[in-house]
Amino acid sequence: MNMMHTNKTTLYSSIRFLSAISSLSGTIVSILFFAIITSRSITFAEYTAFSGNFSPSGSDSMNSDPVHSIIHSKDGSVMVYIPPGPFIMGNNKGWPEERPEHIVDLPGYYIDRFEVTIEMFRRFAESPDFTNPDLWREGDIRRMMFVGEYTRKDWSLYDGLSGDTAMFDVRFPEAEAYCRWAGKLLPTPQQWEKAARGTDGRLYPWGQEWLAGKCNCLEPEAFYGGVNMFSTFPVSVYDFPEGDSPYGIRQMAGNVWEWCATGMLPYPGNDKPYKFYSTFWGVFQPEIRGGCWVLDPRFCTATFRSFADPGTREKTYGFRCACEMDELDY
Repeated sequence: MNMMHTNKTTLYSSIRFLSAISSLSGTIVSILFFAIITSRSITFAEYTAFSGNFSPSGSDSMNSDPVHSIIHSKDGSVMVYIPPGPFIMGNNKGWPEERPEHIVDLPGYYIDRFEVTIEMFRRFAESPDFTNPDLWREGDIRRMMFVGEYTRKDWSLYDGLSGDTAMFDVRFPEAEAYCRWAGKLLPTPQQWEKAARGTDGRLYPWGQEWLAGKCNCLEPEAFYGGVNMFSTFPVSVYDFPEGDSPYGIRQMAGNVWEWCATGMLPYPGNDKPYKFYSTFWGVFQPEIRGGCWVLDPRFCTATFRSFADPGTREKTYGFRCACEMDELDY
């Protein structure tokens, strides 16, 4: 048996366990999302031509300031325009479910520059619109109205935290309902990854190499030094500007896992499918991206992928919204 594969498999299983116990509720299991129908494997020549401007030092020629941004009228969020065109999705050197790298061509869209904050979500949760059935899937609205699972009357979990802290402990239906309330949607994994890494194939939002202090995650020194892994917590969505993506999107690495809109299948051309895809469970399991504050840099890349039970509430789960160009109303 290949020892490297064995060690990586063991490490992967361990980090799933650590993610689960971070909030003492639920378990995160790895999964993949299906690539869009136009996706295909990328050739070496295409990769070279497409990522030729990449600088391994972590710097990049792409401007980290948003090219075009708006203030959304409904929730007051800053939304950044991601221009149309292809990008490299996946990572041939990453975990099996990140492979293979392939070209995905997306139309232009907008995505929130910052994660949804406690204050933003609370305005929604305490508004009359929160019980609007049109914002919820049928099963979710039944649970909300008759069982009370999705009502939020006790906000003590957030006592002492600034209102601009990233909203956390959010179930998928709540995130989805918020986006609908705001006239937006959760991003697809393709939209999320392009916003996180740009078009040059970088591994982290700021570049190819890990650089300390760029995001809210478990630093390698703490992880290997035995430091209490719960010494950090979700922070303000405005922190860590040095870690902005090429489009100026903040905290696409670390802080909180971010819910995506869809469940997952292997990438096209994946010859080593991971058994825990959505089809294994037979139920919808949304993809989550970006890693979180209890994980080390290996799991906070722009390409690392996992999934979670949509009904799970975790102190590591948050979200941001996106919007197609033809659906934008601001």
